[in-house]
Amino acid sequence: MVKGYKNKGNVYIPVEIAEGLFSNEYAVTIELADGTYISLYANKNLVNDFDGQYFLKVALVKDTEKRVLLPSEAFETSTRWATVSNLKFA
Repeated sequence: MVKGYKNKGNVYIPVEIAEGLFSNEYAVTIELADGTYISLYANKNLVNDFDGQYFLKVALVKDTEKRVLLPSEAFETSTRWATVSNLKFA
């Protein structure tokens, strides 16, 4: 558990995927609310395909700001916290 974290439920965020280093993971690219991109590795069990679009399951932390907790740290920011513009409720 991450200190100071209160889960408001799980949501899905749109992502682009590629094969990861291991057979059970994807390399995931996420667009943040400010238009920048981050990337991370995520377990394939956390990625779902909805009508040809891929979504990553994350924990919603603050719904008014669309603040989420990612399953692992992003390479570019070295943090699991992210603010996104698009959410799909689980």
